[in-house]
Amino acid sequence: MLTKTRSRLSIENKCEICEYARRHPNAKHSDMANYFNEKFNLTIDRSTVSKILLTKEKWLTNKQTSNMFRLRSVKYPKLDKAIELWVSQAIAAGLPLSDQILQEKGCDFARSFNIDDYYMRCSNGWVYKFKKRYGLHKITEL
Repeated sequence: MLTKTRSRLSIENKCEICEYARRHPNAKHSDMANYFNEKFNLTIDRSTVSKILLTKEKWLTNKQTSNMFRLRSVKYPKLDKAIELWVSQAIAAGLPLSDQILQEKGCDFARSFNIDDYYMRCSNGWVYKFKKRYGLHKITEL
């Protein structure tokens, strides 16, 4: 008996499947699976295509994350948006930004939102992921 190897579809692949389904509304899911198996050199089933199309709005609204394989929401979206707004204002004002400043501001905002320090530590990993989410590559340590 042959065992199947697990195929990983990127968000870009899933968006492409959704776009294809939009352009070809009468296409069968099994035919779509065969088409994309050849195109991506993968082994995906009809059920995989069906599951992707059930949540097609999720995939089509997140095209900017094409090299990722999973979509995860942030734990504290209000905090994330507040820091994003602060960072954009600081950049517009020409203020110097560093990882340490981001950590301090993250902790300040967390306290103002009554988020316990135990759950929101503003660690180096948190700063790295925040910078990655918002494309802040030029912010370094001072």
